[in-house]
Amino acid sequence: MSAFELFCGDCLDPVTGLASLADKSVDVVIMDPPYEAEAHTSARRQTRGPDGIAEEYSIDFAEITEPQRRAAADETVRLTRGWVLCFCQIEAVGLWRTALEAAGAKWRRGGVWVKPDGAPQFTGDRPAQGFECLAMAWAGEGRSRWNGGGRRACYEYNVNNFGREGGAHSRQHPTQKPLALMQALVRDFSDPGALILDPFAGSGTTGAAALSLGRRFIGWEQNAEWHAGAVKRLANVREQPDLFGRTKQPKPKQSALAFGGEAK
Repeated sequence: MSAFELFCGDCLDPVTGLASLADKSVDVVIMDPPYEAEAHTSARRQTRGPDGIAEEYSIDFAEITEPQRRAAADETVRLTRGWVLCFCQIEAVGLWRTALEAAGAKWRRGGVWVKPDGAPQFTGDRPAQGFECLAMAWAGEGRSRWNGGGRRACYEYNVNNFGREGGAHSRQHPTQKPLALMQALVRDFSDPGALILDPFAGSGTTGAAALSLGRRFIGWEQNAEWHAGAVKRLANVREQPDLFGRTKQPKPKQSALAFGGEAK
């Protein structure tokens, strides 16, 4: 394959989706599927940039269903020679663990993305949510391995830091992740030349991180507008990988927050 392939369509389609790939044909999965219903309100607010202005972003795609979760877990575990990393809200960590283990993966850890610039709780009646979680499972043979040594699975990056691709106001997707965060995950869980899969590609941030660090990328995005923007973005990164790969990213700060049992 070329440096990247990004298909426009449903990754769970039984013919044209993940089912079309051979068993154990990718190295690592890093995915950000839809969250549960409570996270998919009509709009959610996030502060943007140093001016502190809060704006509303509608989430106009449906929340995940349990059959979709099980199907995504089954396919990604089937396809992967190594890690399956899945962003989720804290309430869903156990649900993803159950689905991934049922698919044959070995549970390894629940990680966190800590968001220093996350929005406050505008209603003021409860604490704000300052982090999102990562379900981390191993689908390869033998003992799991990563490039992070004994570090904690805690990544601290601002929500509204979109890197050098366009500045702090270059959001293209309502749940877009910071490029620096995704680069950190790519570095920690894959090696140069690896094939990274993101079945829910959105604006293509996982792919941009992979290409900028000398990996390859394959993904799906079913929204035609987001797909077109992501393809353009990835082509630009492919043509100018050094622009992104040589950017020094801050090392993730360690946090006392951690989820999951003892390492096995």
